[in-house]
Amino acid sequence: MAAGQDQPGSAIGAGALMASSASLRTSLGAGPTRTRSDCLKRRWASTSARQDLARQSDVFVSLDLGRFPGIVRSGVTLYEFAGQAPAQIVNAYRLAQAQPLVAQVVSSASSSRALSNLLRGELKSGGLAAAQQPQSRLLLLGEAPKAALLLELGWTQSQADSQRLSDSARTGQMASALARAVATYLTARANAGAGQS
Repeated sequence: MAAGQDQPGSAIGAGALMASSASLRTSLGAGPTRTRSDCLKRRWASTSARQDLARQSDVFVSLDLGRFPGIVRSGVTLYEFAGQAPAQIVNAYRLAQAQPLVAQVVSSASSSRALSNLLRGELKSGGLAAAQQPQSRLLLLGEAPKAALLLELGWTQSQADSQRLSDSARTGQMASALARAVATYLTARANAGAGQS
């Protein structure tokens, strides 16, 4: 299980949510100055490591903050990968879902939708509505052979999102919702796998 760059643990994703909250506050204030070259090197290393993590995870959840000049948006959005995976072997396995044990190696496209529905339900029970969108142009989700989501926590330009993400109780609720959704998804998957053996 992967939640962004966090290691699995008892509070799945809590560190990532807190880090996202801190990075939101940093992006709104003054932070350390880095050269363009430093930023590109760090981004490449981070993306490469996260691609490896996505390829190896039973569940991959990437956390992000929306930021795009001139766009006025707010709120939480869950993105699922739609379309063909970049790796042809993943697509071939998905076409062979009827074969025994294939689902243990590569999940069908509906697995991400199932995880997304679980997470939306958990967030809603905590009083937070989340939008849901398919997206075919997300590198990390395309690399994942199993369930994968991008959880957009909010937008840097939104004052409401800034307030929500700076509230440790709210970020804790979001982390707990993520942990419960992932646990429920993995438990159902394990039970279905046990039924096939």
